[in-house]
Amino acid sequence: MEGVEFSSIKSWKDISRWYYTLARKNLKITPDIEAVAQKAIAGKVAFKDKARAIVEYIQDNFRYVSMSLGPYSLEPHPTDQVFKNKYGDCKDLSLLCIAMLKVAGIESNIALFRDEFSITDPKHDLPIPALFDHAVVLVRDEKGESFYVDPQLKGYDIEEYPLYYQNAYTFVITADGGKFERLPMFPEERAYARRDINTVINSDGSALSEMTSLWSLDTSIETREQLKSLDNTQKEDFYQRLNAMLSDGGEVLERRWENFDSRYGRLKSYIKVRRRDAYLVSDDMIILDVAGYQREIEFTKDKRENPIFYPGDTCDENITAYQIPKGFRVLSIPKDFEKDIGFFGVKREYKQDKDKVTIREVTKQKRIEIPKERYPMVKEFFDKLPSETQQRIVLRRAKSWRQKLKEIWAIIRQ
Repeated sequence: MEGVEFSSIKSWKDISRWYYTLARKNLKITPDIEAVAQKAIAGKVAFKDKARAIVEYIQDNFRYVSMSLGPYSLEPHPTDQVFKNKYGDCKDLSLLCIAMLKVAGIESNIALFRDEFSITDPKHDLPIPALFDHAVVLVRDEKGESFYVDPQLKGYDIEEYPLYYQNAYTFVITADGGKFERLPMFPEERAYARRDINTVINSDGSALSEMTSLWSLDTSIETREQLKSLDNTQKEDFYQRLNAMLSDGGEVLERRWENFDSRYGRLKSYIKVRRRDAYLVSDDMIILDVAGYQREIEFTKDKRENPIFYPGDTCDENITAYQIPKGFRVLSIPKDFEKDIGFFGVKREYKQDKDKVTIREVTKQKRIEIPKERYPMVKEFFDKLPSETQQRIVLRRAKSWRQKLKEIWAIIRQ
């Protein structure tokens, strides 16, 4: 259904001047605010260290409370009230952050925010403040460069943001009419994750596996924050469920975390698992199945009405090493392959070194738009993907010289 939009405000410049006046009116630096700001940055020399210290102080001492109704639905509360009450919404906490940054000698502006997929480019829309649903802070460093901070983003360091902040729209509030900006596009390394698995297989089919994982940034932050909110009983239940998921019916011998107690950064985890019947030994052979990729249900229809668009670049790398059991040899090993359809690609490589087989698998997703006319090719790609990526390594028990001689004599007698 088509509609009509109108605005009583003439331009975005008018919005910026109006909001700048409100922010300046409510930015009040009391002796208490100045004292805590100075204490927070004490001993900090680097520009970003000072900015980080102030953001951390707000995160640790204030809580978020929505203010979507009443006279302050758009106007931020005075910073002295927010400081006294120890709570506020996004614009309240952002303005308090600006006040404390000012004490530290750091210039900053409040910026209206909306993620990339919630609106079209607002600079082409009518001047309506409600197009934006969040407020952050644009900080300018001593070199004239700028970056955004969000007092609500716990666990994200300076210039780190959740994936959905990528390419988000902002409108920076200034005295001279404001400006539209976008948050940066995130590089592939931003969403990189890796898993290393080393499995020692015994001749009876039992196995000992060690798995080390480097978690993605967003998963690390989410897991860290969730675990901090659990009591001891809930944590134990979480670990039991995690053990059951990772052990695949085996016995967890060891598990540890790295960087779990840190405020920032990625998690690393390690787990050692023993499985008694990990692999079936049949007819002196062991089959190592290498899982294929599941069918994407989004691409099962015969036709598509819209283009295919994937929003970001990601990279997952898995390194799996199998230690071949004593008395066995590799009978067959799959061929390497590389498949790519533009927004999704997978590469798998095999390497045999004496009694070890190593599989390196890299899966990438790319920010790209594929026109609907190419959908038949995309559908065919995902139709074939499960069967073309399902592979297996075959190990066979090596025969002794005595067994080989018996076989030779049997052939001669025949």
